[in-house]
Amino acid sequence: MKLRGNNLGEQGWCAVFSALHDNPQSKIAEWKLTRQGITPTIAKSLAAYLAVSASLTSLDLSHNALGPTGAEIGRA
Repeated sequence: MKLRGNNLGEQGWCAVFSALHDNPQSKIAEWKLTRQGITPTIAKSLAAYLAVSASLTSLDLSHNALGPTGAEIGRA
């Protein structure tokens, strides 16, 4: 899926991940989300999607605003 270069903001990104969560059979295998402004709030929505995704094998979140809090989201 190519969504780079968009100004989705927190609400937009959370809506994307929520829709993907509700459709876990999506076949996204690789996602490059570098420099997309992924915040801890967005990361929480992403983590929920990752919990049900069976196809995602590569995720690049480099150069985002995750910080220590966002990096810990989803760890169990």
